[in-house]
Amino acid sequence: MAHQPHRTEELQQASFLIILAVVSLLMAVIIWPFAQPLLWAALAAIMFQPLYRWMLRKLRGRRNPAAIASLLVIFFAVLVPALWLGAMVVQEALALINRLQSQPIDLAATFDSVYSMLPAPAQDAVNRSGFADMASAQVKLQEMLAESSGWLAGQAVSIGSGALSFVLAFSVGLYVMFFLLRDGERIGRTVLRTIPVER
Repeated sequence: MAHQPHRTEELQQASFLIILAVVSLLMAVIIWPFAQPLLWAALAAIMFQPLYRWMLRKLRGRRNPAAIASLLVIFFAVLVPALWLGAMVVQEALALINRLQSQPIDLAATFDSVYSMLPAPAQDAVNRSGFADMASAQVKLQEMLAESSGWLAGQAVSIGSGALSFVLAFSVGLYVMFFLLRDGERIGRTVLRTIPVER
């Protein structure tokens, strides 16, 4: 009978550890899809900490307005131009591939005009190297363009179908960045205090 309370405490501790492990595992499964935006949010909060401190001084120590102002600066000065540039690059790539497919480059004619201007030793070197066969190069170029067009179209469909998840991950990243800007220093100190190693 004397050992009963001790065994009860052991059972309670074991049950608590099992529940903690299960909850931690479920939390990791929920958070895993957002691991990348969370990492980017943490890196951005570290990089833009000087901006937040400057805003904090300008706004006389008011942490929430300073974090919001810093987030707005990051959003409009960094994120919006990066998204716009990425969309523009994809649009230009699609336009170039469509233009090349509708009006393919005549490699044979271009090669012949350049080849005729070369001196005789250079023409002999080109003939020996095997670069004179432009017909097969033309076919390979057309095949490559067709494959690139199909790949980009597939990527566009994939991007369209993943737009909701992108917006959600982007929103989570901004939300986390707000709190990391505002409370990142305190969170860092708390983590350092709780880790059982030397500072």
